[in-house]
Parts: sequence; structure tokens; C-alpha cells
Amino acid sequence: MALILPVVVIGNSLLVESDRYVLILGDEHKFQNDAYIEFYQIDSKENRQVIIDKGTISIGNEEYEIIEDWKGSFLNDDKLFFMAGSAESFDKKIDVLIIGKFLEKAVDGNLYDITVHIHSDQTVEFQTEGQIIGISPKENLQKIPPEIKSEKPLNILFLINDSHHRFQDEEYVFTTKVYDKNQNPLGEWNVKGGEIKDAYITVQAMDLDGNALREIHGNTNDAGWFEGKFPLGETFPRGEYLIRYTAKYQNVTVENNKSLYVFEFDRNSSTRHFTPTLDITKGHWNDNKGNQNGLMYDDLDEYPRDDTYYVHSRGLGTNQVEDTLHLKISNYAGGVTADHQHIISYTIRKDSPGGNEIKFTVTLFDGTSEIAQWTHLNIDENFKEITNILTVEQKNGISDYTNLSLKFVAECSVCGGGNDKREGQISWVHMVV
Repeated sequence: MALILPVVVIGNSLLVESDRYVLILGDEHKFQNDAYIEFYQIDSKENRQVIIDKGTISIGNEEYEIIEDWKGSFLNDDKLFFMAGSAESFDKKIDVLIIGKFLEKAVDGNLYDITVHIHSDQTVEFQTEGQIIGISPKENLQKIPPEIKSEKPLNILFLINDSHHRFQDEEYVFTTKVYDKNQNPLGEWNVKGGEIKDAYITVQAMDLDGNALREIHGNTNDAGWFEGKFPLGETFPRGEYLIRYTAKYQNVTVENNKSLYVFEFDRNSSTRHFTPTLDITKGHWNDNKGNQNGLMYDDLDEYPRDDTYYVHSRGLGTNQVEDTLHLKISNYAGGVTADHQHIISYTIRKDSPGGNEIKFTVTLFDGTSEIAQWTHLNIDENFKEITNILTVEQKNGISDYTNLSLKFVAECSVCGGGNDKREGQISWVHMVV
């Protein structure tokens, strides 16, 4: 388990002018997980070697004393350092590894990322939050600035959770949260520390021509949250819309655009729409012609069909003959009428004319059970919408409509290398029951 702590400053005089040095890590507000260690440099021919001979590691209410001498090294002109050893608390023992990676020069020294790894025979819980208090020669400990990160420019993290697919008689619901990204580098929703209060949030709903249909404003609360909702109704007929989110704080503005797809007016109608909702496996498929977020499904889930965004396989040819994309498909209203027609539609093509012949094999699964399969040979360079209707036997083979998926295998049936390689591409996937 690892405790990731944001940054640490190593003073200019570290390992130069003083015999002993202090590293202090901790949660500025709670001090539930922290460390205090002292170390000194020893003579060495390669890199800088240090010995850690005193200190404590605190985990919750448990305090572990350093035992024996730890060893550490500063490598590559202090661009990387590590320290490792053991600590004990009565009958409990932990092994500790501290790694520091150089980020940039700072006014008072160097800026580092710090990761603390703890290993134990017993379960130890950590918070992935923390405030670096400082690292400096021991005699200069009182001179450590109270807020080391204040010199770093503000970097806003703007998190959004929205409805994405709605029926016309429902409400569009959204939640946003604003962080100092330096304190939440992984972009997680429930990290404590770094939440930004009083960021000004604007949420605009627009049609694809840019006409504003709804607009909501507000400020984030003490926990960095701002949330809201608005009705759809006749203002939002079936189709695609753009939701533009803007967060402003101090002199920093962050903008994020989301798509909203509105289905039929009555969510209680007997028709159900299934769209991609998860990448099960994505092989070497890429969305650099789509949302560019590493996810394939959200480039294929629009309604109605739109070929603007699409995903593509790797180049298929000699030694790279196929590529697989497997997508979970779900509906947003539940309650499927099983005796309706089951219509599966998708659009496919290859990236350019000529070259290797590309075929697609598309398989519908209920869990691990194959329901139906279709093969499309020698597809061309134009997106073609393909529609398949399940037979009665195939429909009857579905036992769980919450566990459906579609697997797309693009492969070259005539495979050359070099300039003959071609990609398989998909722009839209949809199922109606």
C-alpha cells in the first residue's frame, strides 16, 4: 500500500553545509499519517549515500520507531532519492520505502514528488492525502515556509458527473467538483484536501447550432461541490445536445464539454435503446479521432447516429492481422419487452481505399453465451450502417438484458505489410428492442 504525498522542497544546503538533516511528511490538518526522520551523509565514491538513524512513522494512532539504521541514496545529481528501513511499535513491525522524484527547481531548492510505501504483516490503512511540511538541514528546521506549495501556479481539476442519456420527460442531473489538481493528481472524486470553495460554475445546455436552451450558475460549497438539474421536456426533442461546463477561480478558467442524448418523450414507452456503456476489452483500438480520453464506448453511443467521432483499430497487415473491441451495451430505462423486434445497428469502414482487404466479425453476447454473429467481408472506405434483426430463436436465447455485449473483430483477409496496412473503424453502435 502506498501513501502518495504531493511535493517536498529540499533546501539548497542539503548534503552540503550541515551534518544532519530532517525529513518531515504529514497531514497538515489531522496528522493521522506522518513521518519524521533524521539522516546524515556518509562518504561514498558514487552518488550521495545517507544513513537514517532516528525517527518515527505514525499511522493513525500508532507510532513506529525506526529500528537499526536505514540506508538511502541521492542519485543522478539529486534527481531521485530513496530511503528504506524498518520501524516497530511493540510487537508490530513495518517496512518503509520512501521515494522522491525531482520535479523542478524552486526558490529554496528542488521540488520533489514523494511516495511512501508501507509493508506489514498486518493490515494498515492509509489516507492518500498529505501536506509536505518540509525537508531541510536540522538547524534550519524553523525556517521552513508554512505553505511550500504556494509558489506553484494554481492548476484546477474540474470533475463532472452527468446524465449523458435521458428521456424527454426526465430531468438532466449533474454534479461537479473543483480541486487544486496539485493535491489531487489522480483526479479522484472523494479525496480530502485541495477542494476549492467559491469557484464560479456555469452550465449551459445548447443545441448543435450553438443556441442556448438552459443555463445555470452557482458557486462551489466548502467541499468544492456544485450540483443541479433542469427539466428537458419539449425544449429538448429527441437528438443530441451539448452541455458546456465552465469553472472560474481567481484568474483560472477551465471548460469542459459533454454530450447529452435525448430519447423518446415517454420513458415508459415499450421501446428500449441500448448504447455502449463500457469497454470490456479494447485491444489496440484508439479514440484519437474521437473524445481522446482513452475510452472507446463514449465515441459510439450517440443517438441519432453521428459519424463525426469514431474509433479505429491498429493498422492491419502482416504480423498484425486482427484487433478486437468488446463493448458492454445497456439501456437506461429498464423493463425490456422481449417479444419486440431486436434490432442491432452499427457503422463500419476501413480508413482508405485499396490496400489490404478488411473484414469485420460482430458477435452479440449475453454474458459468455453467444447469441448471434455477423461477418462483413471486404468493407470499403465509406461508413456503412448495417442493421441486423435477431431471429425468434436468437431473442429467446437472451436471459439477462443487463448483461449484453457486442464484440467487434477487425481483421485483414488479404494481409500485406507497409503501405498496404489498413485500419478498421467504427462510428456508431446501437440496439433497439
